[in-house]
Amino acid sequence: MTTATVITAAYQAESFIDKAVRSVITQSSSDWEMIIISDDGVDYREILQGYGINDKRLRFYSTGVTGAGPAAARNIGLYEARHDIIMNLDSDDILSADYIGHMLAAAMQYGLATPAIEVIEDGKAAPSYQRHIPSEVNSFNLRDAIRYCPTYAPIVFNRKKFRQEWPVLHYGEDLLLWLKMFDHAPVIPYVRQAKYCYNHRMHSLSRPQELTTHGICERRRNMIEWINKNTPQGYQKDNYSLVCSWLESCNEMEKQFNYQLVDIDVFMKENNRRFDQLIGESGNYNTAHS
Repeated sequence: MTTATVITAAYQAESFIDKAVRSVITQSSSDWEMIIISDDGVDYREILQGYGINDKRLRFYSTGVTGAGPAAARNIGLYEARHDIIMNLDSDDILSADYIGHMLAAAMQYGLATPAIEVIEDGKAAPSYQRHIPSEVNSFNLRDAIRYCPTYAPIVFNRKKFRQEWPVLHYGEDLLLWLKMFDHAPVIPYVRQAKYCYNHRMHSLSRPQELTTHGICERRRNMIEWINKNTPQGYQKDNYSLVCSWLESCNEMEKQFNYQLVDIDVFMKENNRRFDQLIGESGNYNTAHS
């Protein structure tokens, strides 16, 4: 029977990882294993036992250092995985109860898939971070992914068909993994029935507590440097160019805001305006794929 491996990188996750793990062990499907990789020297088996969680389907590894980064940790999980269907779950996120069953079926059929995403900030739904996905959309090309995905963490893939690892950066590795997937797949099926709850948490990599946005601009420049070094020949080259242009536009936006943190609604309004200017407005691009 085909089963799934859920990979979770854990860094300073003692106070919330139990919620992520419980969302896995309470799945309607029991066909899975979960690999937890410590990236801070913490014994997460012991931490979870303290929460009353002790399941034989949980397996534990370590990067052996502190702060190797989520990509390095996940790649250890990828190497140790016993199953071909790979699912990533960040240590502060949770899955809907039927997530694994729906995503497993889609990945077995198509080789890869992505779920619906709900953004949670400070314990509440955060619709400002999300664009409405039209009902006719059932798969994403790269433009759709940039338009609709507030996070790229929950991609699910068959590692026999897509022999990819997470690029080892400390920021943006999820988007770059998607970019590599599009080298081999024109679209990624979108599974509305499965929901990934993305916690936009204070002090996370996606929400660092910096007084200015200079740091995030530098991390985007690192992504652009990686893309320029890894751009393939052929039609995929356009995908890499598109992502670079989008990252550069995001950095230009930070400059416009004088590298200061601004209200999320103000930020997203300008973000969406720039996106539509670069990619095209929703109504001008066919997002429905067969």
